[in-house]
Amino acid sequence: ISGWGLEPKIDSGRIANQDNYRTATNIGVFDIATGSVIWLLEGAWDKFGPSIYGDIVVWNDTRNGGRISNPTNGDIYMVDLSTGEISPVCDHPASQNFASVWGQWVAWADLRNDPLYPNNPTAATERDIYAKNIETGDEIQVSSMAGWEYLPKIFENHVYFLAEDDAGIVSIFEATLE
Repeated sequence: ISGWGLEPKIDSGRIANQDNYRTATNIGVFDIATGSVIWLLEGAWDKFGPSIYGDIVVWNDTRNGGRISNPTNGDIYMVDLSTGEISPVCDHPASQNFASVWGQWVAWADLRNDPLYPNNPTAATERDIYAKNIETGDEIQVSSMAGWEYLPKIFENHVYFLAEDDAGIVSIFEATLE
C-alpha cells in the first residue's frame, strides 16, 4: 500500500500501519484475507506508531496537542476492531508514546514524572514505562529508573524495554506484569 510507514505490525492476518501521505498521519489496518483496508479515523491530528493484537489496535494520538514530529501531550488510544469502539488508554496531561499491546495489556512510555518537560518528548529527561490492563482498567507504573525508558514491547505477561542512563548507555530490561 503506497505511502505506508516503515514499521508495520502484524497479527491474526492483519497488518496495522501508519499512512504518511494524508493531511494528518492516520492508521490503517490491512486485512490479508480480504485485501481490504480499514481506516481507523479521520481528523486533522496525527495518529501513528500502531500496535495490534487480535482485534485490538493501539496507537499514539496527538488530538490533544502537537504533531508526529513533536507530540506534546501525546496520548495512547485504542480501537476494538470487532465493535469499532475507540477509547483512550491513557490521556494523562503529560505526553505518552511508543504504545504496545498484547492480550489485555497495553504498555507505553510516559513523561508524567519528568520534573521540567512532561509535555516535550525531545527535551524531557525522565521517561518511564506504564501499562494498563484494558479489561480491568487498572494502570501500573512498570519502571521508575533515572533517565529514559522507552520502546516497550509486550509478550505474554512480560514487558521488554530500552533504558538509557545518564552516560548514554542503552540496555534492555524486562518487567513481569502480575
